[in-house]
Amino acid sequence: MKNANGVGFSIGLQINTLKRIKPLFEVNADFFMNSAVLVFENGNELVKKGSVPSILCGTKYQLLDRLFFSGEIGPGIIKSKAFIVIKPSLGYYIDKNQRLSVKMSLTHIFENDNAGDKPFGYINLGLVFRIL
Repeated sequence: MKNANGVGFSIGLQINTLKRIKPLFEVNADFFMNSAVLVFENGNELVKKGSVPSILCGTKYQLLDRLFFSGEIGPGIIKSKAFIVIKPSLGYYIDKNQRLSVKMSLTHIFENDNAGDKPFGYINLGLVFRIL
C-alpha cells in the first residue's frame, strides 16, 4: 500500500450493562490524505479512495478489568457503492473509570475490484473518550 496515511472520525453508542458482553453501534468515516493508492503484487493499482464511511453494529467483550475485544459488521460506502465491512478491535482502558481508552482495529472491506480481485483493509489506531 502506498500513500495510505489518513484520519478518521467515529461516533459510537454502547449500552452499558453489568455483564462482560455489551452491544455496540458505530458511525465511522475514514479519510485518506492524498487518496489511498493500493498496489498489488502484479503491479495493478486499485481505484483511489478518498474516504470510507460506514455504519457498524457488533458486540464488545470485556476480557479483563481494562482489556476488551470487540467485533463489528456493517455496510461501508466507496464511490457510492455499498460493501460489507468487518472490524475486529482490541482495546485497553487507560484509567480505572473506563473513560479513556486506546483501541487498535483492522477494518476489512469486502470490495473485489477489477485490478486485484481482492478485498482490502487498513489498520486503525484510536484514542476513545467516553462522554456520558
